[in-house]
Amino acid sequence: MPVDVFTFYMAHGYLGTLLQHAGYDLSEMKLPLIPVTFGNIETAVSFYAVGWLQGLNAAEHDWHHEKFTTNYALSFKYLDKLFGSYHPGRVPGEATAVVLKAKRPENARASYTALKDATIEDFLIQGQAFDAYAESGAIVNNILGLVKNMKGQNGEIGANVDMYEHSLQTATRARRDGADDETVVCALLHDIGEVLSGTNHGEIPASILRPYISPKNHWVLSNHEVFQAYFYLDKCGGDKDLRDKVKSWQEEGIKEGHEYYDACAEFCEKWDQPSFEVDFGTDSLESFQPLVSAVMSKAPFWWETRTGDEMDCKARLAAGYSLSVRE
Repeated sequence: MPVDVFTFYMAHGYLGTLLQHAGYDLSEMKLPLIPVTFGNIETAVSFYAVGWLQGLNAAEHDWHHEKFTTNYALSFKYLDKLFGSYHPGRVPGEATAVVLKAKRPENARASYTALKDATIEDFLIQGQAFDAYAESGAIVNNILGLVKNMKGQNGEIGANVDMYEHSLQTATRARRDGADDETVVCALLHDIGEVLSGTNHGEIPASILRPYISPKNHWVLSNHEVFQAYFYLDKCGGDKDLRDKVKSWQEEGIKEGHEYYDACAEFCEKWDQPSFEVDFGTDSLESFQPLVSAVMSKAPFWWETRTGDEMDCKARLAAGYSLSVRE
């Protein structure tokens, strides 16, 4: 190898080693006087920074040193992705959080009395507490409690069955028809708002589940009562074809043939509207708990873009609720 080529790559390799072990992502650091970033320079002088040939950044290589079971390929990240040994590493600040978390007493409490006075340590304490609360299954139990609350008198609406039985029937029909777990959970919870707000009850479960379900299922939950009206509204003096006359939907092209329209119509036709049968033989509420747990354990807003100003504000907020969502 020519001496000058060897010298260049040794120098570049030395610089790259410093960057990978720096503990900081310097790629977005702007250089003085010229409108480029350090990452732009790195890309210009190394084909390792281009496309699928990319090398590991500091966060990824730090994870290698922490676990020694991932991120082996310093220069060729695609090899780790190919062989299943790739990990994105910790997000900025998380390593410090892990150390502080290990030092805190189990029953530590935040010190602030006004939110504006809270410290980083306060929120590390609360993040740990929130994670422990979620891991205990309390959130899932609270959700299932909303279904239990519709049993008997609390869910009596004058039908052949109470809203508890109706909910279990709807979910049972969906599961027996081979619906995916997320859709089955939506079927189970679709009417928990019925005894809280009869006129917009679909938005209540939709809002609760929004971070964990697809935009399509969120839309189906939010609007299923409009589609359900097709089967009864004419008997109440209304227009059963309301679902085809919503002005905002017409403007968005949500009509027969649209993905969300058909999904919602199918949800109501196959599972919701027939689920008032006495002695149907529904599956138990307990049998649905693993499904609810699986859906609620998804990364919040898993379907959202993860970076930049395009990220949904609620998705950004969710990243601050606990330590676990930032792993």
